[in-house]
Amino acid sequence: MGMAGGETSLVVPGYFICAGILFYTAIIAAVMGMYRTRAPVYLAFASICLWSAIFCVATAVYYVSGTRAAAVEALRWQFASGVLLVLSTFLFTAYYTDAKRMERWFVIGAIFSATYVVADFVAPIGLRFSAITSARWIHLPWGESIFHVEGEVSVWTLVYRVLLVVLIVWSTRRFIAQYRAAREREAIFLGVYILGLFGATIQSALIDWGVIETFNWIGFAFTGFALIMVTNLLVSLRAQNLELARSAHELAVENEKRREAQAETWRRAYRDPLTGLANRMLILEQVGLMCDGSGSYGAVLQLNLDHFKVLNDGLSHGVGDAVLKEVARRMVDTAGNRALLARVGGDEFVAVLHPMAASEAAAHEAIERLASDLTRDLGAPLKLDGQMLTVSASMGIATFSATETSSQDILSFANMALHEAKRRGRNTVHSFVPRLRENAEARYRMVEGLRRAIEQDELALHYQPQIGRDGRVVGAEALARWHSPQTGNVLPAAFIPLAEETGLIHLLGDWTLRRGCEQLAAWERDGVPFEGHLSINVSPWQLARPNFVSRLRDIITESGVDAHRVMLEITESAVLYDVGETVAKLKEIRPLGVRIALDDFGTGYSSLSIIKDLPLDAIKIDQSFVHNLDDGATKHLIRVIVAIGQELGLDVVAEGVETERHLALLRELGCGTLQGYLFCRPLAETSFAAWIRERESEERRQAAAR
Repeated sequence: MGMAGGETSLVVPGYFICAGILFYTAIIAAVMGMYRTRAPVYLAFASICLWSAIFCVATAVYYVSGTRAAAVEALRWQFASGVLLVLSTFLFTAYYTDAKRMERWFVIGAIFSATYVVADFVAPIGLRFSAITSARWIHLPWGESIFHVEGEVSVWTLVYRVLLVVLIVWSTRRFIAQYRAAREREAIFLGVYILGLFGATIQSALIDWGVIETFNWIGFAFTGFALIMVTNLLVSLRAQNLELARSAHELAVENEKRREAQAETWRRAYRDPLTGLANRMLILEQVGLMCDGSGSYGAVLQLNLDHFKVLNDGLSHGVGDAVLKEVARRMVDTAGNRALLARVGGDEFVAVLHPMAASEAAAHEAIERLASDLTRDLGAPLKLDGQMLTVSASMGIATFSATETSSQDILSFANMALHEAKRRGRNTVHSFVPRLRENAEARYRMVEGLRRAIEQDELALHYQPQIGRDGRVVGAEALARWHSPQTGNVLPAAFIPLAEETGLIHLLGDWTLRRGCEQLAAWERDGVPFEGHLSINVSPWQLARPNFVSRLRDIITESGVDAHRVMLEITESAVLYDVGETVAKLKEIRPLGVRIALDDFGTGYSSLSIIKDLPLDAIKIDQSFVHNLDDGATKHLIRVIVAIGQELGLDVVAEGVETERHLALLRELGCGTLQGYLFCRPLAETSFAAWIRERESEERRQAAAR
């Protein structure tokens, strides 16, 4: 019996409508899956919608088939799409709930589903029934008729439904786990889907077993569930988009912070924080870029503020910083676009000619003009905190070719010229010449040679006797001598100032003090008839060290020398460096028994009040006075110095005595102790000991003759 004409049709059109909706949803989900990070979830859901749509089409065709054969074919497609729908649901639930280690079960499910589909299309009447008992039309309450097949449910179908129940139980567990993982909204949507699937499964089983006689509403349920899940996925998509937008905003903020941090790092690496000028690293890079091998010429100016340390210490570092900022501002205003500027040290600045010139003469002229302008503008008075200050600068300039390969060398040339400008009196400009480099290299070789000489014991002490009023030896001065294996004898006037400048004076002074004390003790042990004191020079830098007194005490103890026979010679500059500290330190030395002499007296600026407070035993008249004894004013000054010494109870020693006239005049002026080439040149240790023995023997012979 066919469908009655004019009856109301709801189920079949409804199934076709659901199929269309499901097909469209499958396409949307598949497209979303192609462009989302969770692609497997969307693709699995798309497959659910696809197989649900095929299921709906097959069901609609089944309901209008009208014949047994047509119904069997429709049921094949319905059963096969149902099997694949179960597999898709399994995949979707696994991906949706982030189930772990499911690959093996996916393979098993795929094999099972493929086996069912193949068997369904191979079996004569499909897998849903093992035998068909009837095929007829049934009538629904609202008058619609649908074709219905009844038969014996196959084992395949029973296994399928058992597995479907297992899937529902497993999905329920995944739902619970997802809910506990604080993903409540997603879990609720999954729970509704599971509940609907369970209900549709029960209804479909009851229809197959003939318990109820009605249409299968699982297709409509799938459509509702699909709409629910797509709504959930769209909500999740919106949440993901919002999260992505938030992440993008945070990333943009982070990138901005990173750019700012990179800019700050660049500023710290390449900019001077006080003045805002380039620093040494940046200016070296800039000069390196200029050395591009072209035929251009550049020029560098290095500037150092004169006596800035005095200003910085005397007026506070805050004022010093303000001066540096003002100097930088004036340099920027003066240089304009003529040069690149940098601060490369405490009070040192560099200007690099920019752009480069076509010839070396043009570059030199341009940098000299800039130096002249800077000298003029920096010399203008500046007012800081109500104080009017004036600063001056020494400058060194150097030109270079773009074929140069070392920016370090280029700046070093300007630095050599700067040092030469400072040596020539400051507040001046000096150009680099090759001689300066030769001097610098020679100076470096001398520094390294001196360091090696101290370490390898290439130094020696020579001794020059000091003669008393009665002609007897009352003492000797220890004088450092250096014989270099490479350059031969090096004058003390060359290496001692260099040692003071480089800090080697501490090693040299310590070696001199120790060697002198050890030699004096050795002479006493060996019976050398030298009963006077040994004068040892102490550098101002050596005396200024906090541990000098303790070092002196240790050396005296370790050498075993009689401390009363040791005399330390200090210069006026050592006293004037820090009068209070020097007086305190000398008074601390006094209990050791060591004697103290003020060397080069009269050449400095020490006042009588300072000398009065010093615990001195002797003063030494500088040889410059002795060499000008024929000058009346000089003779008068020596007479005054002798008188001061006598009034203060100090021995007066004159050094540089070279002629009989010097001897006669100094004796006439009352000078008690004399030292110089007239008596003896400085002698090596063994020569001095032999000279002392010979002099002692001569004195004995003369005494015997008398």
